[in-house]
Amino acid sequence: MLALVAVILAGGAAFMMQQNRLAQFKRLAAEAEEKMEAREYADAVQILKRVYDEGHTARATLLLGKAYYEQSKPSEAIKYFAEVEKKHARSGYVSEAVMYQGRYALEVEGNRKKAKDIFVRVLEKFPESPMADHALYYLAKISYDEGDITQTKKNLEQVVRKSDSPVKD
Repeated sequence: MLALVAVILAGGAAFMMQQNRLAQFKRLAAEAEEKMEAREYADAVQILKRVYDEGHTARATLLLGKAYYEQSKPSEAIKYFAEVEKKHARSGYVSEAVMYQGRYALEVEGNRKKAKDIFVRVLEKFPESPMADHALYYLAKISYDEGDITQTKKNLEQVVRKSDSPVKD
C-alpha cells in the first residue's frame, strides 16, 4: 500500500513539474510576442530559442519562424514553419505556418506556381481561418502579376465581402 502511495505521489509531482514548465514556456512566449510587437526581433529570438531548445512548443516554433522572417532571414525561418506543420499538425498554428511557406515560395524563391498551390491548400484545409483571407490576397496578387484581372477581382471581392477580414487592416 505504501508503495502505491509513493507511486501516486511521484506521478503527481512529475505532473506538477510538467505543468510548471509549460506555464513557464507560455510566459516566455508571451514575453517574446511583446518583443516582436516592439520590433525587437533579436531579443525575441533569444527568448524563443530558449523555449525551443527546452521543449519547443508549437507557438514558440511559429514565433521563432516569424521573428527570423521579420529580420529578413527567411531561409532560417522556413525551417520553423515546416516544423510547425510536421511536428505540431494538430495545433492552431499550422494555417499561419503554411501561409508563411507560401510567402516564402513567392517572395524568396519567386516560384508563383508553388506559392499558388500552397495558398490554395490554405483555402482548402483552413477555410475558416483568418489565413484564408491572406491566401486570397496573395492569390489575387499572383493573378494580377500574371495579367488575370478577372481572377484578381474574384479573389479580392471575397476578401472585401467580409467585414472582419484581417487583410483589410
